[in-house]
Amino acid sequence: MYGTPNVGHGRLGRQHRSAVVKANMRAKMARWRGRSVIGDDQDMPRGPQRPSETVAASLRQRIAADEWAPGEALPTVAALSEHYHVARATIARTLRTLEAEGLVRVIPRWGTFRAE
Repeated sequence: MYGTPNVGHGRLGRQHRSAVVKANMRAKMARWRGRSVIGDDQDMPRGPQRPSETVAASLRQRIAADEWAPGEALPTVAALSEHYHVARATIARTLRTLEAEGLVRVIPRWGTFRAE
């Protein structure tokens, strides 16, 4: 009865809380992605947004530096996830991306090998 009307009471209060929660979530996601909430930073260069892109860039550099010979096995998914401190699913996504680019060859239940 006392305080701000329509906040916390009835359908309008729920709609108001829902709108506030959504706005806060959008702001958090924008900060996480490295973007401004306003969206005026279109000219600013950004780094990779996903951990899989960061890992893929690192693995591309390592492959370009001939850390693994053509046909040689890369470390296991578990070893790579421990090395880069990311989930195994992130490594799997990264390896699929590198396979699509033709840098590695993934053979299920055998491993990942540098493309020849």
